[in-house]
Amino acid sequence: RFGKSFEMYFDTRGGPTGGHISNFLLEKSRVVYQQRGERNYHIFYQLCAGAPSEWRDRYRLREAGAFRYLTLGQTLLREGVSDAQEWQETLQALDAIGVTAHEQEGLARMLSGILHLGEIAFVDHNDVCTITNLDQVQWVSTLLHFDATSLTKALTYKRVTVGAEDIDSPLTIEQCQAARDALAKAIYAAIFDWIVAQVN
Repeated sequence: RFGKSFEMYFDTRGGPTGGHISNFLLEKSRVVYQQRGERNYHIFYQLCAGAPSEWRDRYRLREAGAFRYLTLGQTLLREGVSDAQEWQETLQALDAIGVTAHEQEGLARMLSGILHLGEIAFVDHNDVCTITNLDQVQWVSTLLHFDATSLTKALTYKRVTVGAEDIDSPLTIEQCQAARDALAKAIYAAIFDWIVAQVN
């Protein structure tokens, strides 16, 4: 779901001294939309299936089928694969590259934030979009360390400059949904880049 290149470094005798991974073309659209028969990124299903009970309570995690971003492809399970077991293997891999337990929980919190972000819903009133579940905005803001008022405004208004004046113009419902999904994709891409940086 992404491209990568490897650079290997060698000393004058031909022995390997290091390496570097570069990633590009991450399929960010998968975070917010999947074709029928496809899943979102496996890490989300692993988190929902394998996170410890304290994390599930702390981040209000539920079964994968309860989250909009995980059900668009109408495929929750992979035959012969345990997402809960793969979650444990993912944690072991993070241990191996030096990601601390505190950082691992931070990743879980951010991934949970993406899932809850997808639950923010909008309604259209004469081409002016408003959020129907502001409590969800508050919860997402808590998880992602955002200001709830700023997040609400960012998802429902755009700033335009008219002459020397900045004006906040309301978004349509389609634009609000696109803004929500763009934020989810940006957060996932930042998480992905951070993990690659830890590998390097």
